[in-house]
Amino acid sequence: MLHISDYFKKIKDVELKSFATRDVIVVAVLKVIGLKLEYKDITIKNRTVYLKVSPLIKNEVYINKKAILEEINKEKMLNIDDIR
Repeated sequence: MLHISDYFKKIKDVELKSFATRDVIVVAVLKVIGLKLEYKDITIKNRTVYLKVSPLIKNEVYINKKAILEEINKEKMLNIDDIR
């Protein structure tokens, strides 16, 4: 029988992994184009990063997409295919 604490531990682990992934993305974008993104503006679904930012920032990210993806995928635990 599972205890409620086991359920909360699973949720906590997923949330920590999500936060760590977002942190890697923020650092990669900061390193490549010099812009600091907010964690709340980043969503990850099916190995694709979705950004909720202004069109100006999206254009900068799109122009430097290849370098940003290389920087993100240097981490062994991440395998991101696209940024939108």
